Amino acid sequence: MTARNFYSKGLYEVTGPTGKKFTSGTRYWRQSYESFLELDKDNRVWWGPNGNNVPALKRFLSEVKEGIVPQTLWKYEEVGHTQDAKKEVQEILQFENSALVFSTPKPIRLIERILRIATKPGDLILDFFAGSGTTAHAVLKLNQEDGGNRRFILVSNTEATADAPDKNLCRDVCAERVRRVIAGYRNKKGEWVEGLGGDLLATQGAGFAYLRARRIPAERVLSEIEHGQVWTALQLIHTETLTPFDAVAPIQQAETENGIMLYVPKVSEAVIGILEQAIQDAGTAMIYSWQPGWLHQQIEDERASFQAIPQFLVNRFGLGTRT
Repeated sequence: MTARNFYSKGLYEVTGPTGKKFTSGTRYWRQSYESFLELDKDNRVWWGPNGNNVPALKRFLSEVKEGIVPQTLWKYEEVGHTQDAKKEVQEILQFENSALVFSTPKPIRLIERILRIATKPGDLILDFFAGSGTTAHAVLKLNQEDGGNRRFILVSNTEATADAPDKNLCRDVCAERVRRVIAGYRNKKGEWVEGLGGDLLATQGAGFAYLRARRIPAERVLSEIEHGQVWTALQLIHTETLTPFDAVAPIQQAETENGIMLYVPKVSEAVIGILEQAIQDAGTAMIYSWQPGWLHQQIEDERASFQAIPQFLVNRFGLGTRT
């Protein structure tokens, strides 16, 4: 119930059921004193079995997903290991040596267990390090088992090198594995293995596509955004006066009725300290960024709200307008 960032209303003393008093120490309470009393009155503060512990916020079972906490120790007998995974890949693609193509595939049983814990039957699963395509295989297998309609997006690079410039792991291993698992294939013994594609199987994999993205340097993405125009538009939404865009400043700042509005053209570690100081000085801040999720992970402060750039501004002044 405490945070490290300064909060003017987070400095107070509370008294537990036994009369023992507690402060936030070198930190700050996340809630105002009035909010803390409301939580305690609503039986949402845990003082320990004897009422002498530092208060903690309660989470009721009805408010969280039902079930038990999964074990964190998964033995290879249950979820497989790399050698199992290599055999699985070779059964489908029949390379002479799978290590020459992909040396560290994940076993299907491992990804299946993760999906059982983390997904629902209608979820969309994104794997940004797709490798040999085990995630797609596990999704299709689990869908067949429980009748789910999980979908997947796999992303990876070709893993081409100076010695093997034509190597394309995405096309030759990952995508090809997914196609065969969908439509069916013959294993190393020549036996036919039925496809797991469900609706995809009926359309011969028409719902699956292999696409290649064009590489865009990160500096170009940021340089081609019209930051000055974005800043002006944000001010027109939230303020009555306009402050010119300062191309040298790491953040743009304007006062609003309820605090300040900040625009972060480019996120970095150095910007974090600047934002924290601005929040502390203003008390309440609305922060617009092209990476609001990352900023929110770095700054945990209930006085700050992190907003994505509105879509109409992205369409008008962002990289999406370029060809």
